[in-house]
Amino acid sequence: LTFTTGGRRCRIRYDKFVTDEGKPLVEEVWLHSEVRPIPPHIQLPLHCSVGDAVEAYDTDCWWRGVIVKPCEGAEEDLWVVYFPDTCTLKAYPHSELRPAQEWLRGEWILAPQDRSPVIEEVIQSLSVEKSKESRGISGGK
Repeated sequence: LTFTTGGRRCRIRYDKFVTDEGKPLVEEVWLHSEVRPIPPHIQLPLHCSVGDAVEAYDTDCWWRGVIVKPCEGAEEDLWVVYFPDTCTLKAYPHSELRPAQEWLRGEWILAPQDRSPVIEEVIQSLSVEKSKESRGISGGK
């Protein structure tokens, strides 16, 4: 990653990312306000909670999401993370999660729990699904 500045914009040169079409993503121009330094490494607490704002490491990047449920019965400690930007769910081991942080007024702070209506709806639907499974009710017709 190479970072050059000029005016309100900066040019960032990547060395390992590709576009959606699979072509090398050589460089992009960003506003300075859209670029932030690498956050400090913070270990995720051993006990996570539903609603915790996290970042999951996937395909060479950290993606912002929210823990919506633990994966029960898994061999290792897995957590289901909901990604609001893509409306997707995926399970991750504890080792691939970190607390979400926000760059605010020149410093990193821990992101608050996300209890937006959309997140609450996802959590509720997963709770209903789990309740049906525990009672032996199938979701199919």
